[in-house]
Amino acid sequence: RDYIYAWEGLQFDLSANVLRRNGVVYQFAKTYPHEMRILQVALGVSPTAGGPVRSITGLTRALSNVSGCAVDFFVHDPDGVERFDLGNTRVIRGHRVAGTVDRSDDFANELDAFMPDVVHFHGLWSWTLHLDQVACRKRGIPYVIAPRGSLDAWSLRQKWWKKRVALALFQMRDLRLSAALHVTATMEKTHCKRIGYDGKFILCPNGVNLPASMPMIQRAGRRVLFMSRMHPKKGVIELVEAWHRLGRVSDGWVCELVYTLNGPEEVEYEAKIRGLVERLGLEKSFVFTGELDDESKWQAYRRADLFVLPTHSENFGIVIAEAAYAGLPVITTTNAPWDELIQRQAGWWIDLTLENLVHAMAAAMKMSDRERSAMGENAHALVVEKYSWDSLAESMVKQYGDLISQQGGRHA
Repeated sequence: RDYIYAWEGLQFDLSANVLRRNGVVYQFAKTYPHEMRILQVALGVSPTAGGPVRSITGLTRALSNVSGCAVDFFVHDPDGVERFDLGNTRVIRGHRVAGTVDRSDDFANELDAFMPDVVHFHGLWSWTLHLDQVACRKRGIPYVIAPRGSLDAWSLRQKWWKKRVALALFQMRDLRLSAALHVTATMEKTHCKRIGYDGKFILCPNGVNLPASMPMIQRAGRRVLFMSRMHPKKGVIELVEAWHRLGRVSDGWVCELVYTLNGPEEVEYEAKIRGLVERLGLEKSFVFTGELDDESKWQAYRRADLFVLPTHSENFGIVIAEAAYAGLPVITTTNAPWDELIQRQAGWWIDLTLENLVHAMAAAMKMSDRERSAMGENAHALVVEKYSWDSLAESMVKQYGDLISQQGGRHA
């Protein structure tokens, strides 16, 4: 390790994977003498948690299929983990009860048994994950943290006083002592820097968990689709109010709401939305479908003509990628990192105001079916090109390897 060898004018620098000859430098890709051991960690995989769980499990599965990688997935609260295809991953089940702190030795035992080269944590604001990261530091194991959109301005304002206390007590220290933060877009990188983080980043977007086979298009009438959590940050109120302002433009259209409910606050919010729809006389225009399983979800995409997510905050927006893959033009906001919709003529990327939302929806509704279909084809091509889990996992493994080398880990 860290030796330079010379032979007949050739100089090999093994520590940097460099070959020099007559002043010319050749950089070689890093290779590993044995498998890279990757440990993914999540508090839970609740079916109501939406996009983050799908992206965590999608990444884990894809990593497990990369040659030369061994992947374990430690889930503190494993309820529901069997629903997911995790490929060649070994699932390690913790014994945490939802809403409690896991003070058991489960995670420490996994570190000692698996001896990972890198640990990848998903989520913030958890004392349980803090204890896990302390355990990694004690053993000199580099770890990566994925904030999952928790550090943008909108999210920080929610229960802000608790988050300020957490940042002061442990969260900022855990972030700064990490090997890197995993962000899905440059926008999220900016959010991390604003709170004072000045360390390294891994930039890797989320991929799309594709269906085994795409359902046939089953359109009956013209339909706008909203799919996400029933939560204020998703902009459902703005969507209903924009629909009301559309007036005659929306004649012949319906808006289908597909959503999950995660706790009593979201149940109350659903009731608020239903009440607003009734007060505005839009009962015939809105369909409250609620939660769908994965197969039915893709059928919902395929019966729609347009996808709308007027979000206040999104670190990626997996439903945007899914809708695009299903061939739908997309309307979303600049609070989500999807400026490519404009560049690829695949939809609308707007500042979130009621006027902008009405204008974008009216423009989409006034298009011919052929024009919307062309935009949908552009959206599909964008996702196929940039958001394949296989290529994203390869990129993630390379970035893990760079971190391990910099940290002086087992593969350095």
